Amino acid sequence: MSIQSQIDRLQSAKDGLKQVLSENGVSVPENATLDSFPVLFSGVGKTGSTYLYKCTFLVDQWNGSDNFSQTATVKPMLNAPEITTDFSMASSIFVEDDYEDSVFEIIKESGGVIDRGKKVVGNGTLECTTRSGEKPTSDVEIFFLAKSGGQ
Repeated sequence: MSIQSQIDRLQSAKDGLKQVLSENGVSVPENATLDSFPVLFSGVGKTGSTYLYKCTFLVDQWNGSDNFSQTATVKPMLNAPEITTDFSMASSIFVEDDYEDSVFEIIKESGGVIDRGKKVVGNGTLECTTRSGEKPTSDVEIFFLAKSGGQ
């Protein structure tokens, strides 16, 4: 094989890899070299993927007098990446159901107040602002799904 045929073969392979990456939501910079493709391929499947997270809202940390707000630290679950502002909520809020019945009712109601509130995903955080006059009556550990890649 000549040098030119090797160059053509490599260019064809690079074009094919660019197409596969593009079809999987990864943008390839115009000046990308073949050496950079392993890093680019690490992004496949991340944009648009949904992950499980949890955080705890503490009963004594709510601010405000009508619409209460609190920002909680989010913990990734099951090898999820750290949550960022590039994520959006992909589920309702849910709580564990293995508490005694009386405790579960309190936890479930507090989780419901958070679920009905306005939620904003931050870098490693979830902020909740409750609806007018609602405030959780207990600490509550909540779970939720978030999708990478924004809305």
